[in-house]
Amino acid sequence: MSQFNWTVVGQHGKQYKIGLYHGNQTGHLMVYCNYKVMLIDFSVLESKTYTFFLDDEMCELSLEKHKDHFRYGLNLNKEADTPLNRQRKLIDKKDAIKAGLFLAGLILMIGLLIFGIKYFQNSPSPEKMEAQLEKSGKKTTVRLLKEEGSEVWSYIYVAENKSYNFKLTDQKIKEEFPYPLPLASGDEFQVTYNFNNPNIHRIDWSRPNAVVVKRLELILNPMIQDWHPEMSTQEITCQMDAAYELKGLEGLSVLFRQQEPSESNQSFGQNAYLRLTRSPEYQKLFAEKCW
Repeated sequence: MSQFNWTVVGQHGKQYKIGLYHGNQTGHLMVYCNYKVMLIDFSVLESKTYTFFLDDEMCELSLEKHKDHFRYGLNLNKEADTPLNRQRKLIDKKDAIKAGLFLAGLILMIGLLIFGIKYFQNSPSPEKMEAQLEKSGKKTTVRLLKEEGSEVWSYIYVAENKSYNFKLTDQKIKEEFPYPLPLASGDEFQVTYNFNNPNIHRIDWSRPNAVVVKRLELILNPMIQDWHPEMSTQEITCQMDAAYELKGLEGLSVLFRQQEPSESNQSFGQNAYLRLTRSPEYQKLFAEKCW
């Protein structure tokens, strides 16, 4: 025969000793409270739950059948719709509102204080920022990330064993990225950060990693084939390599925008393409790579 007991403290501090006897073979069950029988049931051989009240507190006595034994539990049900639980939830709600208002005010005050301190620490003038980066700058890799359909970019870098995450809108990143080239989530560039305060940083847009350059060349290759069918595959590759080696992303931008009239795009239009491809430096590089 199984025997279990619990102690329940009522609403007014009174203690109730709840116990049970359960026959392993017969399933006969007896439940007592303060040594007075309060429930008898017979042939309880399957899982079952009994409900009773102590000082308006709803109690649930559970019997859970397992392979070769039962498990017993006594819990106070504070979620059921009872007068005491309704009163309890009303009091809890009022207390939660008071605590929430106090906590919100405290957090707001602390947040404003921290924001003010961080703002002045992390928002130096451009001149001061450049001076700090020149004096205490270290370099690492930054990765651009953007969810499909979102208008917000995030970029992440690790400095001094800590991750730093910032966000830019589409419009802002177009203003900062100086090249008319398509960016993609996962692109990586070099970033310079202040060793003493890594929040102060500058993305070096002219220094992509090799994967970014390869991705841009894969986009550009079929475009050049359409514009210059007279060029061989090797010549197209040589042209892209020479343009990038000579001018970096600016050189690839010239190749991307070579079909645009110079009147509408003086930096990367048709005239810029002719200046690049007719320059002695470009022709020398092109010859070295292709001939």
